[in-house]
This record gives sequence, C-alpha cells and structure tokens, in this order.
Amino acid sequence: MNEVNVIFALDNGGMKGKRPGDPLSGRIEICDAGISIYFDGYGVKTMQPDCGSLLFIEFYQGELRFIMSPDITEERIDIYVMEGARERLREDGTE
Repeated sequence: MNEVNVIFALDNGGMKGKRPGDPLSGRIEICDAGISIYFDGYGVKTMQPDCGSLLFIEFYQGELRFIMSPDITEERIDIYVMEGARERLREDGTE
C-alpha cells in the first residue's frame, strides 16, 4: 500500500452563547503500519515539533490498538487495546 495523507480542519463549535473560535487543523497519514493523526500546535515530548503523532492506530498481533501520548511534558505513552469494543461482545447478542 502506498502512503496516503489527508489534511483536515475541525470546526470549533464554541460554547453556548459564545462565538466559535478558529478551527483546529491537522493531517492523517495512512500506511501499512497503521494510521497516524497529527494536530497543528500539539506534539509529543520525544519528537521534534510538528513530527509527533498524538494518536497512532494499528492492528498488531490480531488486536486493534490506539497508542496515544496525552501530555507533552511527559514521555508516557498510553496503549489502549480495543478488544472489549468488538461488536460480538454486545450483551444483547446483536452485531
């Protein structure tokens, strides 16, 4: 698969009674290894500015995983395994 890049902007809906603010722009990179999501003005402590993906989504050893770096002041990486979100696990048995 060739790498795919998508540039986006998310509208800031504003708070009730206040005017919307500037949109948040970023980019999505899709490649064989997974999906990286970048947001302008946000980063990862261990990466150069504008190079750190806040969210990486991968399918690793049969598991869908979300890998996040939620705090630029820490080197912490959070990995969320999404197995509990499988449709087959619904209590009512529907998919």
